[in-house]
Amino acid sequence: MISKVSSSLTSQEAGQAASTIAQNDSNNATYECDIWCNMTKATVGANSSVYRYNGDGLCVRKDVSSAEFTDIILYLYQGGKAILETDSAGVQKSSNLHGNNDLISKTTSGIVTYFKYNGRCDVTTLTGADGTT
Repeated sequence: MISKVSSSLTSQEAGQAASTIAQNDSNNATYECDIWCNMTKATVGANSSVYRYNGDGLCVRKDVSSAEFTDIILYLYQGGKAILETDSAGVQKSSNLHGNNDLISKTTSGIVTYFKYNGRCDVTTLTGADGTT
């Protein structure tokens, strides 16, 4: 939860992209976005994630780093929907199953999580294979 937020907008200048930065002072979090409103970097304390996008604006890579580890996550798409997440060596981390418009389930390390929606297509509940939330 962000309790205190300060933000600033940097205007676009000769060859530089504009960025929006929101900062949460309570946990030293900083979020940066590009001119297309794609989050490009998130930093919380000593942990950070850098995001990269393709020409369609889909996130294709996330570089995660902390004091304990560094990880690269690659996202693969079919029809504009993320269907697979892999590490930099191509080893599957998780897979997504989509319906007509919504994400039905995500499988990570053999554990399936199902997404339940309300009438406005908001995710309201995440359940396991046994139905527990």
